[in-house]
Amino acid sequence: MTVFDPDSDSLPKLSELETKPGAPPQSAWFWGENDEVGTYKDVIFGGSADSHLCADVARASQLAHSKTGGERGQIDPDRRKGRVEVSASRETLRFPAELPNPPFFGREPFKHKLKQSVEYGFDDLHDMNTQSGSQWDGFRHVGMAHEGSYVWYNGITANDIHKTSKMGLQAWAKQCIAGRGVLLDFYSFAGKSYDPFTTKDITTQELLDCARAQNLTFKYGDILIIRSGWSEAYRKLDEAGRQAIGSKGWDDLRFAGLDRSPETLAFLHDNYFAAVAGDAPSFESWPMNGKTDLHYFLLPRWGVPIGELWDLDGLAELCKKHNRYEFFFTSSPCNVQGIGAAIVRSLAKRGANICFNYTSESSVSKSEKLIQQMRTEHNIDIISVKADLAEKDGPAKVVEAAERYFANKSTSNRGGGGDGDGGSLRVDIVVNNAGVCPALLLPDCTVDEFEYTYKVNVLAPLLLMQAALPYLPHDRSGRVINISSISANVGTPGQTIYGGSKAALDAMTRTWSRELAERATVVSIHAGAVLTDMVPAPFVADVVAHHNRITPLSRAREGVDTPAMMAAAKGIGGRVAYDHDIAEAVAHFTLPEVGWVTGHVIGVDGGYDFIR
Repeated sequence: MTVFDPDSDSLPKLSELETKPGAPPQSAWFWGENDEVGTYKDVIFGGSADSHLCADVARASQLAHSKTGGERGQIDPDRRKGRVEVSASRETLRFPAELPNPPFFGREPFKHKLKQSVEYGFDDLHDMNTQSGSQWDGFRHVGMAHEGSYVWYNGITANDIHKTSKMGLQAWAKQCIAGRGVLLDFYSFAGKSYDPFTTKDITTQELLDCARAQNLTFKYGDILIIRSGWSEAYRKLDEAGRQAIGSKGWDDLRFAGLDRSPETLAFLHDNYFAAVAGDAPSFESWPMNGKTDLHYFLLPRWGVPIGELWDLDGLAELCKKHNRYEFFFTSSPCNVQGIGAAIVRSLAKRGANICFNYTSESSVSKSEKLIQQMRTEHNIDIISVKADLAEKDGPAKVVEAAERYFANKSTSNRGGGGDGDGGSLRVDIVVNNAGVCPALLLPDCTVDEFEYTYKVNVLAPLLLMQAALPYLPHDRSGRVINISSISANVGTPGQTIYGGSKAALDAMTRTWSRELAERATVVSIHAGAVLTDMVPAPFVADVVAHHNRITPLSRAREGVDTPAMMAAAKGIGGRVAYDHDIAEAVAHFTLPEVGWVTGHVIGVDGGYDFIR
């Protein structure tokens, strides 16, 4: 073993990696304890967040604009203005947003809506799962089991992900991914002799032979792109063929991709690729086989971004035409940090004035944009507050900010509960939605996981209600909605901590319904499994499948349910909830007309829970 110095000129091979204390074996967590972007920055940029592009990347940019034939790179320096005018061939590597359709692995399809915001303008509204089409797998995508829990790249935990924006795609988006791209057109090299819809294991030796045939020599910091032929094969399918393959369950799918041998691991690590990508839905061959999958090395151990479902056919044609398989590559991942905005949008469109919270500084600009959009689209008053609800003073900060704003006629358009003149604050609706969900079997439960989960799921709602109590109405018109879970009732493996915390929230719901009877109704929403959560731990999926066999509404219906739901249903014995099933139930119990329901736990689960 060698002790690695990140300031040295040499990089250790996989066989030489010194395991950092607390890190899994064969991990490369040596770029700094605050590193969030992994190999692509640290190999290319030299390790410092404010470093300039290294010489290799500068040369890659020059390479992209160099003269090739009569089409690429007509360089015309304008000495008078110190500029270089460049015309060059370009290729986008992204499928249209609506492809593949249906998406694989039970994911939601892309949705597009045109909205006329004003008489002279239109907005495009997109609803998408970023894992449904051409994508980057970020460092939150896959964690790995280690010392009785799960860890993600550079040692972050599930608590860190729930509590902060660490390892989000926004860290990449701030700098973009840029460098020397290299294409291994393996499908053409192999003479298109295999079906990309089969489990073809591409070996390291085959990749090296392909690189030699293309006259490619790898360099540290290269962005490795491998064409397995999947994009070409998918494009040739008709609508019926795409429906057939997209509706298959996880175990029935087959894709060509890299093999999982020690040689492949050494090849990917020792060349220090800044990022890797392919055209298939999985970078390695499918189906997966567990601990040796490349995802568990590239993402959590080494910090190497993985691109999947890229359209590589046009790039392959261009490289073949010019007999050159290296180029300048750039990509800016989507700068998005979470789904909390969806809750705000749901309340805003129903006319509620809103105070919402966020936890990290990186969310400031997103919050500001959301506020402006909601004010424009729905003519509401809305503010945001930076507050960590896991901290003792977090909930109080939210209510204090609401009081300062909505009770002040100089800031609020509708302060004082909607009278338009400012005055005293009135809180009509409280939605306790913040929550974390560790999936840990009994031997894996830790004191830290327990304490943090109960802080967020139990203590935070209690403290928020205490802070909001002076501002609740006195005429029973208030509404308190606690977002709980069927895990409070159903003995799901891995839910010792989470299920217990939600059972505590249900108990508080019943108590508050009596204590607040003259002021507000209080209900708990027991959400069941939702389509957006369809990548559970195997032991959880097995239990869902067992209960779905006798859940009244679990039968997925062809022509009614979406292709994504149909595909998911095959793996777990039936359908689950759409996100709007939960959202509409929550909205229903905030209505003024629904004032005769309190203290109840409402199952929004297709009848899943009533089978007990």
